[in-house]
Amino acid sequence: MSFVGDLANAHALYPDPDLRPVDKLEIVFPLDDVKTLVRYLGANGFGAADDTSRAAVTLAADDGYTMLDVHFGLLQIPAGEVISASRAIEIDGASIRVPCLDHILLHVTAAVAQAGFGRLCVREVMDAAMLLRLTQVIDWPMVRDIADASKLNKPLRTLLALLVDLGLTTSSLPAKSALPPRWPGRRKFNLLADQFRELFQGPRQPRRA
Repeated sequence: MSFVGDLANAHALYPDPDLRPVDKLEIVFPLDDVKTLVRYLGANGFGAADDTSRAAVTLAADDGYTMLDVHFGLLQIPAGEVISASRAIEIDGASIRVPCLDHILLHVTAAVAQAGFGRLCVREVMDAAMLLRLTQVIDWPMVRDIADASKLNKPLRTLLALLVDLGLTTSSLPAKSALPPRWPGRRKFNLLADQFRELFQGPRQPRRA
């Protein structure tokens, strides 16, 4: 099992995990063992999932607040591969597993794309920025291949170009990744960048034509 999403990103990417809000819990778990997991969670306050045929299920705790998303893989990556590539970290004396940076970047890109690059994905945009500031090497060919297979090539390129436009400087990016794709177009991309610049840097500055 590997955690993914808010909790994993907070502890894997930030110098102080408290800087990253955690709204929900997400894990990656093999579909073959999901019945064992559901029984265990059911005995510990989580409602049972009635449909495990989808790529993920959501379980609700008895407290009416805590939600747990169980993924049976990430995008085109089987759960077993995600878990095998994950690493262990310590949280308050307990050991948990978090995905490798390649898989975190793909998961973050999917979340940003699902939110339509709106303000609700600000945390995920920050996650990507924090990830790319780390010194570990990203397997860009693998990331691009999975992004292509998951129809996330344009969102990935848009996200990387957005971060560069906002001032991210890193030598880890591929040569052409700082160029936004033709979609959503230069004008729309500039508007998108201005919206995020207001959030991160204050009021927008006039752009040259």
